Amino acid sequence: MDKKKIVIDGVALSLFPSFTGVQRYSYEIITRLDGLLEKEGITGVYAYLDGAKNKVLPLNIFKQIKPVPIKAKNRHTAELKILPEYIKSENALGICLAHEPLASKGHITCIHDIRPVEFGNGDTLKCKINFRIKLLLLKHYAGRIVTVSEYQNRAIRNYLKIREADKVVTVYSGYEHMLRITADDGIFNNFPMLERGKYYYALGSLAPHKNFKWVMEIAKRNPNSIFAIAGGKDLNAWKDNVETGALKNVVFLGYVSDGQNKALMENCKAFLQPSKYEGFGLPPLEALVCGAPVIVSDTTCMPEIYEDCAHYINPDNYDVDLEALLKEPVSPPQKIFDKCSWDKAANGWLELIKSELNKK
Repeated sequence: MDKKKIVIDGVALSLFPSFTGVQRYSYEIITRLDGLLEKEGITGVYAYLDGAKNKVLPLNIFKQIKPVPIKAKNRHTAELKILPEYIKSENALGICLAHEPLASKGHITCIHDIRPVEFGNGDTLKCKINFRIKLLLLKHYAGRIVTVSEYQNRAIRNYLKIREADKVVTVYSGYEHMLRITADDGIFNNFPMLERGKYYYALGSLAPHKNFKWVMEIAKRNPNSIFAIAGGKDLNAWKDNVETGALKNVVFLGYVSDGQNKALMENCKAFLQPSKYEGFGLPPLEALVCGAPVIVSDTTCMPEIYEDCAHYINPDNYDVDLEALLKEPVSPPQKIFDKCSWDKAANGWLELIKSELNKK
């Protein structure tokens, strides 16, 4: 019997310059499937945009999955026309992990969150319209939809009016990538204000749903505590916009490497994630792996993911006694690691793939 085949949509992934949550999820699942498919008699193809740099998933990391270039003028032509035609010609099952509108009938897609239609603050009207179109395309073309929390599962079902019991499946993110990273303590030489165990640490983007306003307001109310904030170039623009010059207790770190981030998490007094909206919320999980207490918002999926292993805040309440909050007891995080594992997630994807291939 001929081996069954999957074609992984790597078009958008091949263009991304660095890791965010979506890229991390895609990398960890795909690289694990690379070692699992062959044992199941399944061949895999990773279809990338011809000429792309492939920084997130370098082509030389694959052992069993075969990289195949897709020639197209742009990513949209590739995913709406060229790649679907290729998948059909190969009688294969399409797989998309990066939240893209792959127009291949019956494929498995991952919708990480539907934030623009549930929490659209900061998004342009064009962005919101395009996102709605993307969701409608995915509802039409996808045979199964994977998402990263039960909160998102319900949100997707409600928004797209999906009634089929098994149409939307939850597969959590994982933590094991943090075990591969070596902490880079050199970050403390660059920022002598950061004394180990005496600073609060936050990581993220400027997007309104990340709610870094909360960190700034808390910093104003706690002038004797140090707050370290890491992020890319957007963070510098945000720093100017909110006029933080008077806050001498806030240290803007700019972009940090994976090693520097791990060192910051290992040595912080607590990791802060005051988001108003999350699909999963990966950084607090990474911080738990590093042994840090985590303070997260009590919104969307966060209580589902972190259960009683985190300290919770109302993201609109700035009158929080951080010292008292950290004294409240929390459970050991091992049950979160057992629930949120990349190995477990990859096996969940494998079973879903096998189930869909058996229908072909």
